[in-house]
Amino acid sequence: MFSLFHPDVNVEVNIPKEKRDIDSEIDWKIIDQLHNAVLNFSRNSMQAKKIMFTLLGFFVTAMIQAPNLCTVVRWFPVVIAIVLLFWAFDAYTYFYQEKLRAAMDVRFEALRKRYPGNTADDYTLPKDRQKKGRFWRSVFNGSVLFYPVIVVAVTVCWVLIVKGVIV
Repeated sequence: MFSLFHPDVNVEVNIPKEKRDIDSEIDWKIIDQLHNAVLNFSRNSMQAKKIMFTLLGFFVTAMIQAPNLCTVVRWFPVVIAIVLLFWAFDAYTYFYQEKLRAAMDVRFEALRKRYPGNTADDYTLPKDRQKKGRFWRSVFNGSVLFYPVIVVAVTVCWVLIVKGVIV
């Protein structure tokens, strides 16, 4: 008996060497591909956040250096639109990461049924995670909570400038 340990997903499956079959090998290959896709979505999300903060830095600097108040006020909707677009992209990447992880879990479950002596219960997603509510989890997960904070902060600053409280 040997232990087939998949390094990317940290799940150990004990499979006797003589019992390995082509279906299991295919499942592991598919799990590998899905895991790589999840990692790509994750990297894209991180890169998008970097780009967004770079753009925000540019616009904030431009607004501070603006010659008049009218120019500053005009840039606020642009900043909010940028944040909302990046928030939507980030939610999209999170949604598909979770969807791909669910597909990985289906493959892990198939492996588990083929080799019933394994004890791993949760593979990539918690057992109680349902497909229902995936959209809302994508929009309001922990990694995107700064988006609404930025939108509220920009809106408050915009209102304060328009009202003349901040000059």
